Amino acid sequence: QDLERRLEAIERERHEAQKPEVPQYVDPLEDPEGFRRYDEYSRNQIQSTLQEQQQSAQQQIAMRQRVTHAEQMEAAFTKTTPDYQQAAQFLHQNRMNELQAMGYGQAEVMQQLAQDANAIFDAGSRTGINPAQLVYLRAKEAGYQISAPVQDTTGEAAKMEATANAQAQTRGLGTAGGAAQTGKLTLAQMGDMTEEQIAKLSDEDFRLAAGG
Repeated sequence: QDLERRLEAIERERHEAQKPEVPQYVDPLEDPEGFRRYDEYSRNQIQSTLQEQQQSAQQQIAMRQRVTHAEQMEAAFTKTTPDYQQAAQFLHQNRMNELQAMGYGQAEVMQQLAQDANAIFDAGSRTGINPAQLVYLRAKEAGYQISAPVQDTTGEAAKMEATANAQAQTRGLGTAGGAAQTGKLTLAQMGDMTEEQIAKLSDEDFRLAAGG
């Protein structure tokens, strides 16, 4: 252990010795050469900082464009594969469980999931295949199965109710209503009509209603 500490100390000293000396500010009138070195060092530091900020901004723009493009491709694939989101969620959860079982911490799991997503996106870009389709195929390989779609009976019930209401509203309105539904006016329908409505009926309506 003592030897290890001495080696580490030597390594630190060597590392410190290799560091370039940071010029300190000096009065340009007293030390023009020292001030020149300080000024040059300061300019380089500012330039380096600006370049790093510019690179960071470009990376953020590229990332936003990448995310937007991925969302557009997912939306396009979902139009032809409505259960895509279910498959993607299945794959996400399956991969998360796998990583947690391998001993990954939460931060490591999220980082690996992000790397997986980027790898799929890059693979799709290289092959010309929608990355969402690759996600869907991987989900099926991992055991995803299309669940039975839930039938929306509410819409059908609403249609039936609307039809019944329409029939009730048109009953007794003469040939414009009842006759259009049954082919002829019935005596039952005439029984629901007002005197004013009955007065508008023709002799032919009466004849048909009576079965003649």
